[in-house]
Amino acid sequence: MKFETGRWDDLQCHFQMNPDPSDENPARFRIARFQTALLRWYDDNRRDLPWRKTRDPYRIWVSEIMLQQTRVAAVLGHYRLFLKRFPNVRALAAASENSVLAAWSGLGYYRRARMMRECAQHIVAEHRCRFPRSSKSFRPYPESAATPPPPSPASLSPNQLQFWTATSNEYCSA
Repeated sequence: MKFETGRWDDLQCHFQMNPDPSDENPARFRIARFQTALLRWYDDNRRDLPWRKTRDPYRIWVSEIMLQQTRVAAVLGHYRLFLKRFPNVRALAAASENSVLAAWSGLGYYRRARMMRECAQHIVAEHRCRFPRSSKSFRPYPESAATPPPPSPASLSPNQLQFWTATSNEYCSA
């Protein structure tokens, strides 16, 4: 099934109004059909965003923090510039608060940038520049830098075991 308009409303309305009467458990059937259609809709309509092309937990984490209460369009330019200035967690941790705030300028909610820098300092000092594997490990970090507590960058990254088993400090290297 293809929705010509690519609109979420069309997809949602279709499944609310068209249950399969032959199924013994119509709710389960509707959920399965909806999941399949939603994934197909996503494949057809997803946006090409840079944080979807990486397995680096630092880059995913930066995108998650930037996207909190901020439009994707506003984040796109800032994301690239921020990563150019602070390419890894060590660079962010070593940066002055003023330079982080300057790079954050235009995204608003500057507390997020301050807390993200503090969290980066904690990751460098306590975890040798490696991101924790679970959201529980984020609990001691500043609240806004670790939100949303679940999931952690590990669970947001594709093929997470590939980079979590790495023995180098690749996310800290200069």
